[in-house]
Amino acid sequence: MASSPPSEVAQGSQQPIYPLYNKTYTLHRLSPLHNLSSLSPASLTQHARRLLSILRGDVLRGVRVGFESIGDGVVNAGRLESCEWKLLANAEAWERQQHADEAEQEDNMAKETAGVWIELEYEKTNYTALLLRNPRPRRDRGNEASAAPAEEGEIHLPLLLTHMPSALRSTLQDYLTTTFDARIEETRLSSTFLAAALEGFLADLSPLGAAGMAKVVKDLQITLAFRIPVTPSLRTLDVTIRREDVWGFLVKGKSTAAGKDGGGAKAFMSALGGYLKAHLALDITHEDVRVSKVACGGFVLARDGRAKIMGTAEGGVEGDEGETGRRAFGGLMGRLFERAEVWRFEDGLGG
Repeated sequence: MASSPPSEVAQGSQQPIYPLYNKTYTLHRLSPLHNLSSLSPASLTQHARRLLSILRGDVLRGVRVGFESIGDGVVNAGRLESCEWKLLANAEAWERQQHADEAEQEDNMAKETAGVWIELEYEKTNYTALLLRNPRPRRDRGNEASAAPAEEGEIHLPLLLTHMPSALRSTLQDYLTTTFDARIEETRLSSTFLAAALEGFLADLSPLGAAGMAKVVKDLQITLAFRIPVTPSLRTLDVTIRREDVWGFLVKGKSTAAGKDGGGAKAFMSALGGYLKAHLALDITHEDVRVSKVACGGFVLARDGRAKIMGTAEGGVEGDEGETGRRAFGGLMGRLFERAEVWRFEDGLGG
């Protein structure tokens, strides 16, 4: 089943935007799905019809679920016109499919599927959910639980992303948990994770050099949060690093970390920490200081589990630079998959 292009198109271009990109999603962990025999077009169409029926006001668990219980935000979107469940190709295949005929799309979809794309089209707006599979082979993953072989009848789509009002999200989650005997948890992103995700992204982009990195990263903003407010009005601090300075911090951090344990794994944050300590007397390694948000030209990640991925097309890099950019975004998504596949109820309590 071919992926239908979304309604959005890139500004100044007729190329449809890949559904993962340019939307702010809420991240969730999704346990293996049961009672889903396959991701065939027929199966997905069946579930799309069932969910559409629920959202339009049919019965769920003996309770009528109409617009009254879905929330004002959805009512203001107008009438629900369609609900589609479609296979979603990976980003590279998606780009190729925009220039392929339908037969070629069908042939390539099975081996290039990234997951399931749920699109709810209302009169005035669209809402989206993505159920994504980890493209990394299970045997190559270090986590013992995530590397275990899938049981028969299970489909693993561990990362659920939703772009919709909370009441509508709740109805979708209820459908997934009851229909597929699954469990869903919101994914909180710790301070340690946010810093590591940024370090990894910059390290993957480093072959581009200063100019290439600036083109993708643009200005970088890191939001620091304080467990105990410094003053009643100072609970967070936004630190902005100009695009032309990002490379310098990375190089300085690597030179400082040379010969130390871990090498340059924390190069950027180490250099930034030294700068802030020297100029603001702020120790970002203190236990009461946390990274709560990272935003740059490539992505936005926040502690509350929200994410926005721009994708390589928005970075403006092509050729070998484009390949480096794709690896960097692939690495970023890989870290999100790793986070999603570790089930921890204490998430958000620390770090």
